[in-house]
Amino acid sequence: MIDLGSAHHIASMALAAVYRSLDAGHPDTPLARALCAHAGVEDLYALLDWLYLPETGVDAVAALARAVGAAAESGDPEASALLQSAGRELADQALVAAGRVGLLDGSPFPVFLLGGVLQSSPLVRNALLERLRERAPGAEAEVPRYAPIYGAVIRALGGPGALSERLRERLLSAAVLMA
Repeated sequence: MIDLGSAHHIASMALAAVYRSLDAGHPDTPLARALCAHAGVEDLYALLDWLYLPETGVDAVAALARAVGAAAESGDPEASALLQSAGRELADQALVAAGRVGLLDGSPFPVFLLGGVLQSSPLVRNALLERLRERAPGAEAEVPRYAPIYGAVIRALGGPGALSERLRERLLSAAVLMA
């Protein structure tokens, strides 16, 4: 399964784009330069070698999404288009999920904006919100008040109904607030 809209997916789309450009005889694009600089290599051929190094793991590839964001911020239309595409794909996933549970009848429903990409990329976030406004007027974007770990702890303890009021208060006082 592809984690659409994730940093790894954005980096993968960017890599595909720059290698298509290379194949077309255009190896020197702003996006290619940004990806190479982030990986600390000279050109797309060296970037390909870097990608296949044993120490280049999934996290290192995902970190290339920062270079896509930097290229977009400096005005690269290709990088901007990739980020906007990721936002629309995330919105489409939310719409599929909302449709499966019958939330697309026009009634309000929350869409929680979680994840590093949505928190750090206005282009991704704005594309997601625009698509939701177009296709699901009832969707109400919300930024969670607490970090996801808070919900994981509650679930591990048996769910909200399993917590005493005292334990709930202690968890809330210790919970990490979202920035």
